[in-house]
Amino acid sequence: MEPVKYQLTKREYVITLVLDFWRRKRILFANTILLIMVFICFLLDPPLYNWAIFIIAWFIFAPLFHLHLLNKIVKSDPDLFTSEKTLSFDDDGIKASSITTSLSMNWSVFKKWTENRKYIFLHYNVLQPSIIPKRAFTNEQLIEFKKLLADKIRPS
Repeated sequence: MEPVKYQLTKREYVITLVLDFWRRKRILFANTILLIMVFICFLLDPPLYNWAIFIIAWFIFAPLFHLHLLNKIVKSDPDLFTSEKTLSFDDDGIKASSITTSLSMNWSVFKKWTENRKYIFLHYNVLQPSIIPKRAFTNEQLIEFKKLLADKIRPS
C-alpha cells in the first residue's frame, strides 16, 4: 500500500480528540446515569436541586475543561501534533514519520479502531488515539486500509 500524507490543524486535532473521548461508551453510560439522577433530583424535595445544578454544571464544564487541557498540551509542542505526517502500512504494523518523530508500531500495540465520517481512530491507550483523516486516502486506499485494520485489530 502506498504511504499516505496528512496534516491536522491544532483546532482539528483538539476538537476531534474531545469529541472522540465524550462519545465513548463508558462516558455515555456515566452521563446517562447522571442525567437520570438530575431527573430524580427535580422530582424529589427542593434540597436536591443543588445536586441537579451540580450535575448540569458537569455537562457544561467537563468538556470545556477537557478542551482547555488538550489545547494546553498541543500548544506546548505544536509540531509534535500538527506537523505533516507520513504513514505507511504493512502486515507487521504502521511506520509513521514527521519532522519531529519517526516510529514504527506493531499491530499488537493497538487495542481497537473506530471511525466516524471524517476520521479513523487507532486506540493504543485510553486517553489519546491516533487520528488519521480519511481525506488522506484515495477511495481504494481507504478500502484496503480498513481491510487491513479488520484483519489486524478488532473494530469497536
